[in-house]
Amino acid sequence: MFPRQKMMTITLLLVPFSSLFCNAQDRTTLQEVDETLRLIVRLIPRHVEMMKRVDEGLQLAQDGIDTFDGSQRTLREKIIFVVDGLVAWCRNSEIADNAQDLMNWIYELTSAPLSMHAYYMRTEEDMLEMAIKMLHTIDGMITRSTICSRSTQTSRRDEESLK
Repeated sequence: MFPRQKMMTITLLLVPFSSLFCNAQDRTTLQEVDETLRLIVRLIPRHVEMMKRVDEGLQLAQDGIDTFDGSQRTLREKIIFVVDGLVAWCRNSEIADNAQDLMNWIYELTSAPLSMHAYYMRTEEDMLEMAIKMLHTIDGMITRSTICSRSTQTSRRDEESLK
């Protein structure tokens, strides 16, 4: 076999494997983003409550994430992960834009003076609504994710009909 033919043969053998790997990687990325976004949904109300408690001079529990600074840092890290994952998975999509908007809100929330807790108690619902809408979209994307079969992509429904 000539070198060029060897290379073409190797390429043809690797294409189905690489597309299967990429698809599994996409699904894993979406699942990780989904889990992280669920954590953010739990952290936003907790952070707003901490803002209120700190502003009122109440004592906070000192275990790990319950500290105010830890809450700010955690929210920022988690939303960056969500945005990066969604932009990598589906750049220029509505869900990536929503993630960017949510990130902007979270950055405003974590940078706001403590006296603004009343404002953020009202906008907390909007942030949570957007995050929950994103979760539904991501869940749908995971459910509809495609699988590779002999280098062709088939939806789950199509695969079931082939059985």
